[in-house]
This record gives sequence, structure tokens and C-alpha cells, in this order.
Amino acid sequence: MDTRMDILWIFIFIISGVVCQDLPKLNPLSMPKSLTIHSRAKLLCVASSGDQPIDFQWLKDGIILSSGQIEQLDEWTSSLTINPLSLQHIGNYTCRATNSIGSDHVSAPLFVTAAPQWVMEPSDLQIRKGGSAMLHCKAEGSPKVKISWRKSSESQDFSVLSSDNIHVFENGSLLFSNAQKSKSGTYVCEASNGIGSGLQKSVLLTVFESPVVERIVDHVTVERGHAAHVSCLAKGDQPMSYEWVKNLKVLNDYPGVSDRLSFLSLLVKTMFSLQYP
Repeated sequence: MDTRMDILWIFIFIISGVVCQDLPKLNPLSMPKSLTIHSRAKLLCVASSGDQPIDFQWLKDGIILSSGQIEQLDEWTSSLTINPLSLQHIGNYTCRATNSIGSDHVSAPLFVTAAPQWVMEPSDLQIRKGGSAMLHCKAEGSPKVKISWRKSSESQDFSVLSSDNIHVFENGSLLFSNAQKSKSGTYVCEASNGIGSGLQKSVLLTVFESPVVERIVDHVTVERGHAAHVSCLAKGDQPMSYEWVKNLKVLNDYPGVSDRLSFLSLLVKTMFSLQYP
């Protein structure tokens, strides 16, 4: 009987010497609503229980944040201030609380709304007939910006979709392949995401035709002391420059040489005259 009493007393002494210790317990993170770009956000992380001291740590998308944005309000509370907000602050935020026993963490997404802003505005473009070129149009915002193209004319507007000679990329770029003159015109890039009125920019695409010599007199015979007249017809878009060459030497600036330029529809006629002594 005495032995049983001794064991009981030892067990009571052991139990009475045990101190109950608690892990940190965090309340759910409360994220501010309707945050906009350039505004301010303050996140609070509150421990409802746990043995002191409790250390707090903030992370964004799994990466530890610097202490410059973090403030320990009291032994139970930590805050994270972001001012001003930008699109780079969108992400998943985590508060981690640690004491000598263990840790707890809570996470929540932070969302910021922003109207579209230009990253790369489209600009006027010239393409040689049969060539390839790309119109770029890029904007950022939150939610994600949608880029669309349309071709505008006096009679009607219509959406530009991918086809044999046109490819519309998801990033907003518009690729023209084997461009024909029918593709010339005004193109409008529109960027929208439901925030604000959106953006749009009109640009002029010009598909030009390279000069092609249609006809030139092959052979001219002239008496010494008389003028020789040689004509050449070239087809192509304006502006067009030309020069006459003899034996790899440009003749336009030589004494006794004159030329005359005339326009006949799409044809350019140049007449070259040379006065021999």
C-alpha cells in the first residue's frame, strides 16, 4: 500500500511540474477591398493566442519582405504598409508568427485595379509590297488588358483577325506577311480591361511599290554636235528619285546634260538629254 501511495505522489509531482505551452494562433488576414493604383494599403496580422515572445514575418509570393514596410504594433500585432500601390504589388501575402514552440501562418491575395496604360504605342508603318512588318501595341493594367485591332475607313470599320497574310498575336502585335497594297489604310489599336474608358490609337499603314523600269530606249544614234534624247518609263509609288549613269558614272550633274521629269498616272517618265560638242 505504501508503495502505491509513493508512486501516486511521484506522478502528481511530475504532472504539477509540467507547464502547458501554446503555439501561435493567427486570425485570418483581412485584405482591404477596392484597392486602386497609387492608393495606400495597410495589412494587419493578429495573433489571438500563443506563448510570448512571438516574432512576425511577412512574405509576398513566398519571398520574405524587407522590414522597412513592417511595423510591430504590440506583442500580438504586426502591420504591413504599402504606399503607393502599383501593379507590382499584386500577389499572395503571408504573415508568419513564430515562438519557441512552433509557428503559424495565414495568407491572402492582394488585388489592385488599374486602367490601361500604354507600354508600347503603335506608330505609322511603311512596308514594301510583298514584304513583312509588324505593328506593335502593348498596354498594361489590372485586370489584364485585352488588345484588339480594327481597320477603319470612311465607309465602315471591321475587326482585324488572323488570316493568310495577317497574324494577330496574343500580346497585341499585328504581323503582315507578303503585304499587298489592299492592306494599306488606317488601323486602330484598342486596349481595355473594364476600368476607365480604355485606350485607342490610330496608325497609318502604307504598302508601297518599289520602282520598276517599264521601258528605256535601247540604242540612240546622233550626229556630233546634236542633242541626244533618251527616255525612260518607271512604275512605282511616290516619292521616287532617279539618276542617269554612263559607265558607272552619274551623268545628271555633268555639263551639257539636262533631264526632264513628268508623271503619267502610276508611270514616271524621265527624259535625258546630252549635248555633244
